[in-house]
Amino acid sequence: MPPIPESAEGALDAFMTAFNGRDAAGVNDAFNFPHVRLASGTVTIFEKRGDFTFEGFDSRTKADGWHHSA
Repeated sequence: MPPIPESAEGALDAFMTAFNGRDAAGVNDAFNFPHVRLASGTVTIFEKRGDFTFEGFDSRTKADGWHHSA
């Protein structure tokens, strides 16, 4: 497998740091828009910067035991 370019790793690192820190502005900075998310059988489209929020996030993740992503 070829090495991952530094820019790709940097983008992923920025996203993961922001996501695990519940930093919505940082997550929005890490995305390209429109951003399409496929999760739990649902397609969500974030059209523009600021559309992603953590509203309701902690209540959903506490219910299933999620603490952070790596």
